[in-house]
Amino acid sequence: MKWKFFILVLCLVAIAQAQIDYTVIHTTQVGPGALHKKLLAPQIPLEIHVLEIDLTNPYMLIESAAANNRLAGWQRTSAMSAANDYEGHRVAAAINGDFYDGSGVSINAQVVKGELLKTENINPSDPKYWSTIGFDRQGKPAITLNIFSSFMLTKSASRTIDEVNKSRGSNQLILYNSYMAASTGTSSRGCEVLINPLDGWAVNDTLLCLVEAKAAGAGNMAIPKGKAILSGSGNDSTFLANQVQIGDTIRVFMGLNGAPKGLIDLVGGFPRIVKDGQNYAVDGYREEGGSASFHTDIHPRTGIGFSEDSTTVYFVTVDGRQASSKGINLIDLADFMISIGVAHGINLDGGGSTTMVVRNQ
Repeated sequence: MKWKFFILVLCLVAIAQAQIDYTVIHTTQVGPGALHKKLLAPQIPLEIHVLEIDLTNPYMLIESAAANNRLAGWQRTSAMSAANDYEGHRVAAAINGDFYDGSGVSINAQVVKGELLKTENINPSDPKYWSTIGFDRQGKPAITLNIFSSFMLTKSASRTIDEVNKSRGSNQLILYNSYMAASTGTSSRGCEVLINPLDGWAVNDTLLCLVEAKAAGAGNMAIPKGKAILSGSGNDSTFLANQVQIGDTIRVFMGLNGAPKGLIDLVGGFPRIVKDGQNYAVDGYREEGGSASFHTDIHPRTGIGFSEDSTTVYFVTVDGRQASSKGINLIDLADFMISIGVAHGINLDGGGSTTMVVRNQ
């Protein structure tokens, strides 16, 4: 059996240095179509790691992952890499991903193997969307700002899905999947149906789903892995009770407007720093609501980007806060990423989170 290798996107942040002289210390093939390079710039000093991934190689895929396979929580990049590394699914490399809050929940939206874990945290009074990088069914990358929009369709009616994996409020329809918990945690004042996608999950595509179970006035329905619960309260509970029956086939659309159709994996970052081969760090920072000096401060950084023809993806980490490697700002990070071939790139969560794992090292 041929081995299929995967690149695991765990968390992302971009970094680089403008007008620096760096030396490639070594280049190592770490998988089919995957090269790891270690670079040093002793005059700064800086230590930079780059993973170059050939997306045209049929044995290479890029996937996102969630800590402990849950929406909320913490897990080291190395542990996530090891947990996803098994026969037929070898993790060539991994980097850390999105920024996160105090409970271990990512700030932006995330999609894992077609399942939408959450939508972006947005301030309604000042909506500023942060950049994401996603990959569609063909593995093509895209950097986008995304607005959530979702609905379900029965044979005779439709209903808006208000949110994903959040507490159910009054007159709301919420979709829960196994990344939330083992069960929905809802009260008995509602109606819930278990749905199974007939052709797998994907975002920005209308999916046929079989209704396998239904419970009214019970709550806290169990969530099997790979399936989902539609949970309604108030008017939405009445809708599910009257319009959806066990054995029905319904249509479900989980949308992140702006992202490509058939989205399979996605993680967030902040901000976009390379656009059309040009340094976009300052503009991206302002457009996405940046304040103070995060873009000009020196930090460890993690970044991701891809080539103009979308056939090569680059993982970049820059060590920092050490005598051997100072760290970098977003402007210089963008310049560095452009110099290695990045045409479109974003910054991910850096600082103490910056990590690159290569073949579980």
